[in-house]
Amino acid sequence: MEITYIHILTHTRKSFRTYLGGVYLFAHRRGSVPSAQRER
Repeated sequence: MEITYIHILTHTRKSFRTYLGGVYLFAHRRGSVPSAQRER
């Protein structure tokens, strides 16, 4: 039971990491737009 839990936790962490990386890249790509709005 513990092994399965750890396995799921690790898999979730990997997926979350990939998801976070994708969001970061997407935000970094359009970083110029939010920056201009923030300066206002």
